[in-house]
Amino acid sequence: MKSKTFKTVLVSIVALCCFGASVVYGDALTKKIRVFVNGQELFNLGVVVDDKPYLAVDAVNKQYKGITAWDEKKQTVSIDTPNVHMITKDGNSIFGGVDKGKKVSFNVFAQIDSLETDISSFRITLVDPYGSETLIEERKAGQSNFPDKGKTNFWINSSDITYKFTVTGDYTVRFYMKPVGDDNSYVVSEKLIICT
Repeated sequence: MKSKTFKTVLVSIVALCCFGASVVYGDALTKKIRVFVNGQELFNLGVVVDDKPYLAVDAVNKQYKGITAWDEKKQTVSIDTPNVHMITKDGNSIFGGVDKGKKVSFNVFAQIDSLETDISSFRITLVDPYGSETLIEERKAGQSNFPDKGKTNFWINSSDITYKFTVTGDYTVRFYMKPVGDDNSYVVSEKLIICT
């Protein structure tokens, strides 16, 4: 009985030593690197393997503002980067800056082209300098003002929103798209409103 227990303990010790050695060896082969996009650091998204840098798909997607799709069968990642141009309008005036404390009634006009992915919804939000997000507009497939399935080019004009710019800093207008059959929405365009 003691011999069987001894063998079990010995096998366990050898297995743990091998596991620990493989973790240390694996860590020596891969090294995390710092990745910056437009001066902003992205965390845990880059590694060096065999002296070659690799980026996570999330890092590439964040840089190119697109819809990311992973095809398990083909083992491929595709990123669709439609052209989305946005302007903010206060009545008939286009603006990109406001004074602190000003209440503005505005809408977002967007021109979308080169969209290669069928989408089930899109939304436009305004993010304050602290990261709090306010919905400006959301549209879903089936609504009369939603683009037809397969439509690659369209224009939208959001409903008016009244918003008080209470702190100085950068406010970000974000345009999200949600592909058909995906639970995630992806940022495909951003525009700044500067509050001084």
